[in-house]
Amino acid sequence: MLQVEEKRVPTILIVDDDPLVRTAVKRILVHAGFNTETAADGFEALNLLHRSIPDLMLLDLDMPGISGLELLHIIARDGIQPYTVILTAKPSIDTALEAGRLKVVDYFVKPFDERMIDKIRSILYEKSVPFACMTVEERIRCILKDRGLTDRIHPTILSLYATGGSNREIGEALGLSWSTVRSHVRQAMTAFEVGSRTELVSAIIQEFSRI
Repeated sequence: MLQVEEKRVPTILIVDDDPLVRTAVKRILVHAGFNTETAADGFEALNLLHRSIPDLMLLDLDMPGISGLELLHIIARDGIQPYTVILTAKPSIDTALEAGRLKVVDYFVKPFDERMIDKIRSILYEKSVPFACMTVEERIRCILKDRGLTDRIHPTILSLYATGGSNREIGEALGLSWSTVRSHVRQAMTAFEVGSRTELVSAIIQEFSRI
């Protein structure tokens, strides 16, 4: 379990191919009192990780050359496993599940902002490692429960989130009528105060970074 002494300043490695993202995240972390290192791609990150292991790595997924998930596979093979938080603009059910298997401790949706600092402090000082202890299904169930939606609706919304299928396709997969699926989706849209299925999925994705 990760544990950093409060007196020691932790080092966080930011891995992202977008220079504007690297600069913005570094500015927030430095202002919060952390040491930082940056890498513009997976190759640069790999070189840094072989020299020293940071207390935490903030890792983008969609990078040229070596993707974020590929980097995690490589360093796991090499016996280097820093505590890692995914930071992505393109969240998906597949990458979230794969990240969990690779011992990623949390999964943030861009843009990175000051609200995420408390979660990083919790991870660094051993108060919690949320993503490592919670599956994607459990996270979505928590998100829906917070909005007052019952477990009866959960499979429908999980299917919508994972596949984006039509009401009829989701109904066939779950053994429900298309009208029941439509009712579930409408209840969820009302709870999240959105007007479309696309906005509903986007709202759920945004909630991911708050659990």
